[in-house]
Amino acid sequence: MQAMGQTVTLKLALETKGYAVSQFAKLLGVSRQAIYQWLSGETYPSNEHLKAIHIILGQRVTFNKKGIINAPKNAFKAVVAA
Repeated sequence: MQAMGQTVTLKLALETKGYAVSQFAKLLGVSRQAIYQWLSGETYPSNEHLKAIHIILGQRVTFNKKGIINAPKNAFKAVVAA
């Protein structure tokens, strides 16, 4: 089990919380393709979606161009504080 506040990959967070990509896409109001693009690193979620991901999953999720590795900590703090 992941500790609250620990940074994890989106893939791991979805698996840990038991969300299918289709379920998670509906919760965020995006297409399944958008989630797959985030997972593959083709695209990056908007600040609004990053905040929603954090709220839904209850943990910080990190991304990069190669697909879900690292984001600057200060960038995420700005999103959550907004």
